[in-house]
Amino acid sequence: MKPLLCPAGFFNPRRMQSSILLLAALFMPLQAVGQGVGQVENPPLDIGDTVQLSVHGRPDWDLVLIIDGEGRVAIPQVGQIALAGLSLQDAHRILQQRLRIFDPELATIQLELGNIDSITIQIQGAVNMPGTFTFESPPSVWDLARRGGGVLENADLGLARVIREESGAARIYPLDLSALVVGGRIPEFTFQSGDVLLIPEGEFESVVPHLGTGTQVFGAVLNPAIVQLNSPRPLLEVLMLAGSPLERAKLSEIWLVHTEAGRFRAKKVDLTRFLKKGNLVGNPTVYPGDTVNVPYQEDGWYRRNGPLFLGAMTAAATIFLAYDRISE
Repeated sequence: MKPLLCPAGFFNPRRMQSSILLLAALFMPLQAVGQGVGQVENPPLDIGDTVQLSVHGRPDWDLVLIIDGEGRVAIPQVGQIALAGLSLQDAHRILQQRLRIFDPELATIQLELGNIDSITIQIQGAVNMPGTFTFESPPSVWDLARRGGGVLENADLGLARVIREESGAARIYPLDLSALVVGGRIPEFTFQSGDVLLIPEGEFESVVPHLGTGTQVFGAVLNPAIVQLNSPRPLLEVLMLAGSPLERAKLSEIWLVHTEAGRFRAKKVDLTRFLKKGNLVGNPTVYPGDTVNVPYQEDGWYRRNGPLFLGAMTAAATIFLAYDRISE
């Protein structure tokens, strides 16, 4: 068998180097295509993702937004916008279009993936824009009130509270935010990611200062009196200060008279809604200067007519026995 003969100069070092470079140039495009198929440069946004929105000239729209459980983000004055499933570029285009509806002179926006260490707070209740909001650092009470678009007129700021999950259970932190409306020092509170700020709706339109500190409590309570209050208190607590309701108290129809700007407004309160179901509507806030009337239960038919009925039966039995004896 004849040995294989290689062309002369095949193992020439210069020719070998040129061949290797040529082969590398041919395979590099295929390698790039393979990498493009295996990697996604901009994966779609998903629930829980955080994006940083920056709008030149509009600091109120410089926000850290989190995509909530419904795949949306909340922007003050704009509302809810669905972003889940979109690429960052498509989300940028959608946000820019929506923002331009509210600000036609808007030039451009910046949208980037947000910081994973951001803090997410949920605001519920009597605010203009309830929702889930994200902050780069722990927000103050004022930051939350501003992000929620401000409180409603019927917000019961004295009964605001923060709900936090701790060791698998919900823990309540009372928070009196009346200073947001009437002025004064706003309380400090260290919020944590996952907290829920709840501002319930109150029985009256606003929280205003009152003249005097005496709240009149009368009717079916143990000690009808003028209860001194230095701050707003829940109805049940005020009734306990008056010695607690009597057994015959009609708790489903308590009358609460509120004084506001020299005007009196009366409202019927069903305390049993709170006692039986935990509904806070049944335990509204009582303010200094208010009046509480706890009516008595009305006597039923037996209580009203029982003695008369028994008396008539006794008289009839007496007459019958007397007649029976005479007959004998």
